[in-house]
Amino acid sequence: MRVRATITIETSTLVVVGSASPLRAWCPRCATEVETVALGDIRGLPVTEQLAIDRWLAASQVHRVDGPDGIARICLASLLAGCPHNSATSS
Repeated sequence: MRVRATITIETSTLVVVGSASPLRAWCPRCATEVETVALGDIRGLPVTEQLAIDRWLAASQVHRVDGPDGIARICLASLLAGCPHNSATSS
C-alpha cells in the first residue's frame, strides 16, 4: 500500500530598511503624508531584496514617491501594508 504525503513549507522575508535620509512626503496613492526612504538607500540591500522591491514597484505593490528634494523615494506605509510577504494582507 502506498501512502502519499504532502509537505508545505512556508517561508517569509523580513526586510529592515534603515536610512540616513528618512523624509516625510505626500504619497498620492495613500492620500496622506508618509515616511519615505530614498530609493538609492535601498540599493545597499542584498541583490535578492533589491530585485524583490523592483518587482513590487513594477507591479505597483509599493508606491514610488518623488520627494520634495527631487529624489525618488519609496512610501514605507505601502511597503509595510502591501508587501506580498505581509500575512495581514495576503490572500
